Amino acid sequence: MAGIFKTIGNSLAAVDTLAASGSRRLAVWAREQETQTKYRHVARMTAIKTDASAELKTELDRFNESAKDPAFKAAYDMLTALDQAEAKSNE
Repeated sequence: MAGIFKTIGNSLAAVDTLAASGSRRLAVWAREQETQTKYRHVARMTAIKTDASAELKTELDRFNESAKDPAFKAAYDMLTALDQAEAKSNE
């Protein structure tokens, strides 16, 4: 009769060992996935900033070239004054 309990005990110990091993593996896998997600997020944010910076650079180059024209500068100053007046009236 003691043999059956020993067999059951050994079986339960084996199941416990497998469960603990599986749990450790799942924990390691989860940490790896979280790290990869974090790094992907950082990479994507960097890509977005790179694209936005390139687009802004293009517009700044275009603006600086256009600003050499006095008529453009006068029109730009007029639009800026209108924006400031509107912001002041909304306060």
